[in-house]
Amino acid sequence: MANLRLGEELLLSFEKFLADLQLSQAEPTALYEPVDYILSLEAKRIRPVSLLFFQKLFGGSHEAALYAASSVELFHNFTLMHDDIMDEADLRRGHPSTHKKYGMASAILSGDVMLVQSLVYMRQAEHLASVPGLCDLLLKTAREVCEGQALDMDFEKQTFVSLQQYLQMIEWKTAVLLACCMETGTLIAGRADLAKSIYELGILVGIGFQLEDDFLDYYAQDNRFGKTKGGDILRGKKSALVLELAACMDAPTREEFLQTYQQHTQPEARLAWMEPLLEAYGIHAKLGERVQSYKDRAHSIIDQLAISSENREAIREWVGQILGRGK
Repeated sequence: MANLRLGEELLLSFEKFLADLQLSQAEPTALYEPVDYILSLEAKRIRPVSLLFFQKLFGGSHEAALYAASSVELFHNFTLMHDDIMDEADLRRGHPSTHKKYGMASAILSGDVMLVQSLVYMRQAEHLASVPGLCDLLLKTAREVCEGQALDMDFEKQTFVSLQQYLQMIEWKTAVLLACCMETGTLIAGRADLAKSIYELGILVGIGFQLEDDFLDYYAQDNRFGKTKGGDILRGKKSALVLELAACMDAPTREEFLQTYQQHTQPEARLAWMEPLLEAYGIHAKLGERVQSYKDRAHSIIDQLAISSENREAIREWVGQILGRGK
């Protein structure tokens, strides 16, 4: 697949550019070593590579796009570093989380400098591409990501959360950053006429990606995804799987179900209790159809873009790579 090869090429060029920025050699070492550490953990880099993909597809300054891609990757990892602190998470991608390795104070401060440096790089992208407003888009996105994280934290304390509330949370916490990346690459390429549609496409792809992740947490047919079956349920998370099930129930049944789900103290017992309910209410089909609806809406936007058929097919293939894990 051409896009798969292009994605690999863009990832390699991004990794080299990020390394050449030499953040790991900056002083003081105690501030920048944790930054280098979290950036070195294995990651797919879906967000920065998507930004580079749309710039490459439509044209414009590749150097500007590399600075913008570095900006969003720093911002994304800043959020992960601080999320791990808030969640008291010991691991990140199978390795000690930054605050566990370097201490709480260092992780907080290093996260702060990542946020600052992400704005520096985005301003450089604005300058190189002669495209104003990229920093404004990143700042708007950053605020929404914070709002999404706040909702996620609230949901952990609330017994009753609706599926619509969850969809709003994942739009802010997850989808807006992917949408920002796709729009930024499009703007750098000089295609402001497509920016709104590409952003909307990114929102649909981002939400679809998270819903598919929730679906595969329980329904994945193999261990390709490195998941424990029902891991979200074992942890007592109110994922789309759980809330799709709750949405099928009448109000009294839903109230009793969510209370019982929240009150289960034994993870394995919670999973065993959930399994027949998921089967009885047909959640495999219902959540699968919801995921597919986001894929269909994404492809509808692609169909309406005022671009060549070749570029339309390239975007369709790119989206398919992101939203094709359930095949």
